Amino acid sequence: MKRNYFVLFLFSIIFIDGQTVNKIIIKLKDNSHGELSHANKVSKINKLFSSNKTERIVLSEKDNNTIYTIEFPENADIKKIIEEYYKTGEIEYAEPNYIYTTQTQSTFIRPNDPYYNYQWGLHNDGSISAAIKNYPSKNGADINMEKAWEIEKGSDSIIVAIIDTGLNVNHPELKNRFWANIGKNFIENQNPKDLSSTNDHATNVAGIIGANANNGIGFTGIDWNCKLMILKVLDNDGSGYTTSIAEAIHYAVDNGARVINLSLGSKNYSQSMSLAIEKALKNNVVVVAAMGNENSMIENYPAAYPGVIAVGAINAESNRSNPFYRTWNTGSNYGNHISVVAPGDVICSIYDNASFNLNNCLSGTSQASPHVTGLASLLLAQDPHRTPADIKTIIEKTADDQMGNPLEDTPGWDKYYGFGRINAYRALSEKYVDKNTDLTEKKVKVYPNPAKQNFICDFPSNTKQIIIFSNVGQIIQSKNINGLTSDSFYISEPGIYFIHFKLDNGKKISKKISIIK
Repeated sequence: MKRNYFVLFLFSIIFIDGQTVNKIIIKLKDNSHGELSHANKVSKINKLFSSNKTERIVLSEKDNNTIYTIEFPENADIKKIIEEYYKTGEIEYAEPNYIYTTQTQSTFIRPNDPYYNYQWGLHNDGSISAAIKNYPSKNGADINMEKAWEIEKGSDSIIVAIIDTGLNVNHPELKNRFWANIGKNFIENQNPKDLSSTNDHATNVAGIIGANANNGIGFTGIDWNCKLMILKVLDNDGSGYTTSIAEAIHYAVDNGARVINLSLGSKNYSQSMSLAIEKALKNNVVVVAAMGNENSMIENYPAAYPGVIAVGAINAESNRSNPFYRTWNTGSNYGNHISVVAPGDVICSIYDNASFNLNNCLSGTSQASPHVTGLASLLLAQDPHRTPADIKTIIEKTADDQMGNPLEDTPGWDKYYGFGRINAYRALSEKYVDKNTDLTEKKVKVYPNPAKQNFICDFPSNTKQIIIFSNVGQIIQSKNINGLTSDSFYISEPGIYFIHFKLDNGKKISKKISIIK
């Protein structure tokens, strides 16, 4: 299937903005009757142009969210074609299938992992300067992770989706850390089960978030227990289409992810991507994205979409990475949409071949983003009822301000550092409750989640009825409640289910659960 290209932020953000795109995405207006009518519309419109190939893509079975990608000759005037499609009156939106890229440049609990001392972003005592020639560092220029681990080390009930390249699923540092189905490959003409890659980007990102800790080998992840969902959307060159990424976001939301990491980017706004991000946030999924590596104020997507935690990169002195170590004409992007900054320069983490040397450390906002993703997953482990807005507010509110270059890191929010360098200890110590949060809803819990057939629901004493629906809206169970505040349930078939709690005041609270084999 044909898609917009996103690039990893390896330096960690590579942009292919000037690359020719000969594919478009269209979404038809929802005023026809059935798939045949939709197909007829597409066929009719395509006869007006010399299209090579049309493909129907279901972004989400649950939402019946369907788009089409259409491929044209390499020299086609895509802008003109899109204008003509709109003139038909049949199109809700049409846009190029942009290319995204990675955002990386190659470049008082203490774990026993042997390379932990290279992870200056977690604990910086200044010693990284001795290991890496001509790389300055400052004692305390870190995210205060050792004190944070005294409060929270994570929960295996929190699923973190890494939308990126593939990785080595047999890496010893990721043993027993994957979500039940591991993940899925969304790249066209590739096996959906093939998560392998010759690009180490996703492996590096996964290690920052969740490398096994205290196992005596390798590195330490920020979250010691979360489950990782690997969604491959970028090829071995670190590039991929919009449609692949949008599909992966829908998949992550539909399959129980609570945090999505997007260490990739494009300069191009996409309606398909915007709607996917909006769905994630509405379904209580935190979205974290890399700002980009061009030392520019230009907006980079998905970081610039509303509600996303947009992350810039700092070096081991807490200055904005500008340039990144051993690079030229690079630097962490900045702008009005930046939320916070995190370590993103010379970030050492695991590699696909399971070996380690200092040449494998990566730099970029691709590396900064997973530091924030790891913190978000810890905050959800601490309180799974927190919303994406709660998580974003806590991380921003507890960030360390004025730690960097005083010409850029001015008091309060600024366009270079956002609210400042994240502080994991302060974030996990924060007792934040949104003034708009309904405390009744906080009493509703579903666990374990995911579950193997049996699970428990806690709910307020004024609950009248509990109804469980399948993901296609079929009622699976219905139970009247008489003064109970907890009950057990059983569902035999694996899948996604929705639980509605009806209260005696007319209020309805909904939760989602994943049943796995």
